Amino acid sequence: MGALGQALRVLAVAQREETAAPKQFDAQTLEHDLTFVGLIGMMDPPRPEARTAVDRCAAAGIRPIMITGDHKETAVAIARQLNIFRPGDKAIDGPGLDFLPQEALEEEIERVSVYARVTPEHKLPPTGAPGGGGGARRWAKRARTWLRARRT
Repeated sequence: MGALGQALRVLAVAQREETAAPKQFDAQTLEHDLTFVGLIGMMDPPRPEARTAVDRCAAAGIRPIMITGDHKETAVAIARQLNIFRPGDKAIDGPGLDFLPQEALEEEIERVSVYARVTPEHKLPPTGAPGGGGGARRWAKRARTWLRARRT
């Protein structure tokens, strides 16, 4: 299983020999003639109270979902740790969401528990609202679709 499937953040490390401290500390000055040293996997575990909150939601009949900017595989690994992503659930990323027709979403929304690589644009308020955009209108429509499906 790769680093993403283990919910690890991956950092690349490189180095260069210097005889004196650089005069400027910007990317153009520092990021050249580097030798790759390796990769480091760093765990950023969910807070202990997050699992408790998810369990309390489930006990109250609320199905939590995860909406994150993380990579889809990382998000799913974390969602599994929190018992948000269960067998049979699906995950979708922002680009996939952008191109998913409304009809397909209506069929799948009950099974999607992780929305990954979601950008701020996906969460913008509707056009005409303060901060106008349009993304929230689509989220609201999805929420209404999901609620209608739950009632029937």
